Amino acid sequence: MPPIASEDQWLVAPPQNVGLDPNKLCALAARFEEWEEANLHGVVVVRHGEPGFEHYFRRFDLKARGGPGIIDFNSTTTHDLRSMTKSVTALVLGVAIDRGIIADVDQSVLSFFPDYADLRTPEKDRITIRHLLTMSMGLDWNDDAPTPTRTRRTVRLTPTVMCFRCRSSSPRDRCGTTAAARPR
Repeated sequence: MPPIASEDQWLVAPPQNVGLDPNKLCALAARFEEWEEANLHGVVVVRHGEPGFEHYFRRFDLKARGGPGIIDFNSTTTHDLRSMTKSVTALVLGVAIDRGIIADVDQSVLSFFPDYADLRTPEKDRITIRHLLTMSMGLDWNDDAPTPTRTRRTVRLTPTVMCFRCRSSSPRDRCGTTAAARPR
């Protein structure tokens, strides 16, 4: 079954229209459903710029709004991404390097932010893209704090809290069941 159309301006396509086998996708979703240790919140497959499959799970979330607990994830559930964004950033960075937009990962981070020239020091200029990708830039950070007011020693650059919201607002997944109907 294809993703449900919504007002997010994504073109919606049945899996087979983008070269995906819906039976294999549903079998994959069933295996993920059984693999509770992975604690997957959802799977969204986009191919050729079109969403061809989406499926959400009922799983534990440490950083849920009401505190740790079991959440029925869906396309409107916000997620605390934290370190997962490094993988996405590294992927996009690889594309930028391939296209010649960025020379390499050893460039100074502050060189990309001329508006923050007043923050530059020899120590801060040594912080490279590689340091950010490997979380080795030498700044203190408390990952256990629940809000953006974390205890930290910073370079006066306030981190943006990033939340990800998937597309559709329907609780129906792509294998024809609702979150409430799936056995636990």
